[in-house]
This record gives sequence, structure tokens and C-alpha cells, in this order.
Amino acid sequence: MEKNPALVPDKQTLILEAQKKVQHLTEAFRFILKFKRISSSGMEFFGLRKYAESDDASKIDWKTSVRLGSLYVKQYEEELDLGTFFIVDTSDTMLFGTKNMLKSTYAGIAVSTLAFAATEARTAVGMCIFNDKQFILPAEKGELQYYKIAGALSNPDHYYGSCRMADAINNAFASLDNRTLLIIVSDFINIEGNWISSIKQASTKFEAVIGIMIRDAMDCKIPKDIGTMRVKDISSSKITEVDASKIAEKYEKEVAMDEERIAAEFKNIGAGFIKVLTTEDYVPPLMDFFNLWASRRS
Repeated sequence: MEKNPALVPDKQTLILEAQKKVQHLTEAFRFILKFKRISSSGMEFFGLRKYAESDDASKIDWKTSVRLGSLYVKQYEEELDLGTFFIVDTSDTMLFGTKNMLKSTYAGIAVSTLAFAATEARTAVGMCIFNDKQFILPAEKGELQYYKIAGALSNPDHYYGSCRMADAINNAFASLDNRTLLIIVSDFINIEGNWISSIKQASTKFEAVIGIMIRDAMDCKIPKDIGTMRVKDISSSKITEVDASKIAEKYEKEVAMDEERIAAEFKNIGAGFIKVLTTEDYVPPLMDFFNLWASRRS
């Protein structure tokens, strides 16, 4: 694919958009990356919750239970101080968009926002940008790291090429601490190598793994009423003419099946998975995931 610097996200845009969104995520990050609620002695007291059948009866707070007329157990917080590491796809297919922005720009804004939230929560954050090559920022704490991440995401040298996701995940597996939230950001199109095996392996080591699938509307659906259309292969630049009305239905079904298969792969290994279009807000589904994850760790 011929390189065009205009397709690469602008650093100032990433920073401004991240600052608009970050307020909603910072508190969630501060909790899920710093603390794990447990019911155990020797930890900082957090509060009370109603007793469940699966709870240890020795943890019941009898004074409170008698006063309120219902059983309650004490909750505590264990400091975790998890790190966050992003694996960000910047291959050819990410440099595509038919709506308000390219997938690469949307991904850059989402990663910048999450990185900002992680640094505001005073936790370490790092990133691997990958295509057929890799650029790695080791995890560090502090505001400067956020600006390094935004700068790397806006560097044209870090874009274009094939999608070698497995290599990036394998390197993360070998080099990162297990107390890590691993976030993989990609359109999950034209992936080379056995990336599913790599994600399965990662899920056995890290505190959590989450995949964020970013798609353009045309990745998922072709309008039937546009007649003959010219389609350009983003990697080979080969141009083909097709009748949209003849392929639209089959295309939509095959894409839906592929998305369902990818989502199932994440679900089967206990990893999180979110799909968002570039016209949608990524914050609500991320908040839903973080809230669900936090509840499972309580």
C-alpha cells in the first residue's frame, strides 16, 4: 500500500479527544488497576455487603447484622497496582474509513484516552504498535509516558504493512509482568499467523485480556443500491469491479460470521471483547466491561 502521511492520526487531535473522554474512565481505572475487593483479614477495610451462600460464615459482621436484621460480611481491598499494556494494530487495513474518521484515528483516540486514564490513576502503561514490524514503549508511570504514547501513535513511520498480531502478543507474553491488563486494539482483518493460540497463551498469564474490535460501517455491510462499484485491495492495490446488489447479502453474512467467531474465541478463554464502529462512542461498552470485570473480582 502506498504511504500517505495524511492518513496517520494527528498528535494534537489524539490529545484533545482523549482529554474530552478521559473523565469517564479515570475513576474506573483507578479502582480496577489499583485494588481488588476481597473478604479477608489483614487488608484495608472497604465496607459491607450482604451475605451470600458462597461466603465464609466466619467473615460475618455480627454486630451490624443484628442491628440491620440481615447478614452482612466485611469487604476489604487488596492493593494490586496493575499495569496496562496496549497492543495496537497499525497495518494497512486500519488506514480505511468511509465515515467521520479512519479506523486508525479512532484507535489512536481510544488508546490515548485509556493511556491518559491509566497515568491519571498513577499506574504504569506501555504499548506495542505493530504491523509487520513492531515499535515498543516499555511500561512506565507518569504524564510524560502518555505524551510518548500519543507521539508514537501519530508517527507515520509506525503505520502500513501486514498484520502480524501473533508476534506482538508473543513478545508481550515473554516480556511483561503477569500483573498486567492487556488490551488488543485492531480491526481483526487479514491477520497473519496463529494469533488465536497467542491470545489463549496470554490469557493464562495476565490479570486480564481484552480485545477491542474497531470496524468501519463498510467493513460490515455494502449498500445494495449503489450498482457497480470499484473495489481496491488495500494491500495489493488491485482494483476489481463488482455488482453490489449481487454480493451485498453474502458479504454481510460472511462478515457477521467472522465477527461472531472472533468474539467467541475471546469468550471461550475468559477474555473480554468489544466491537465498536467508528461512528460509535467506545466509552459506554468499555465502562460496561470494566464494571463486569470488577464485579467478578470482588
